Amino acid sequence: MIHRDTPDEIVAYLEEVLHEAQQTESFNQYKENAFLNFREGWLNSEEYENKLIQDMELYERILEDL
Repeated sequence: MIHRDTPDEIVAYLEEVLHEAQQTESFNQYKENAFLNFREGWLNSEEYENKLIQDMELYERILEDL
């Protein structure tokens, strides 16, 4: 996550290079070794924010039920 005031062109650049890095064999091997391959794959900033909100809502419901 980066600061909300980060310029759009910086956000786009970071998304591009991070997406490229996540497609490398070495990163995929790391994900497998760290058991990170069970979660969603690449999410851009908007998708990630939506997923984060969904997860937080789920955790709130779970905590309410405890």
